[in-house]
Amino acid sequence: MKCLKANTTVIKIGEKEYSLSFNFGVILRMQAKRKGLKVDEIFAGVEKQDFNIISDLLFYGIKWNHPEFKIEQIEELGLGDFEEVF
Repeated sequence: MKCLKANTTVIKIGEKEYSLSFNFGVILRMQAKRKGLKVDEIFAGVEKQDFNIISDLLFYGIKWNHPEFKIEQIEELGLGDFEEVF
């Protein structure tokens, strides 16, 4: 069993496992991409199942631990994959 950083969990996309983090760095990267995005809007977006927020959160949360990760890997997910990710 590998040791994970705080606020990090392992998710599986297809046949590959990724470490997904949710921390200040992830929020900062999301806010840099989406100027004016507030933290409460992130939580509201997740609650409302806003795929723009959810895909950014997944992307930046995975990219934090896997610099080679590409946004296309999120965009190619099927709805069946979405259930497994969450």
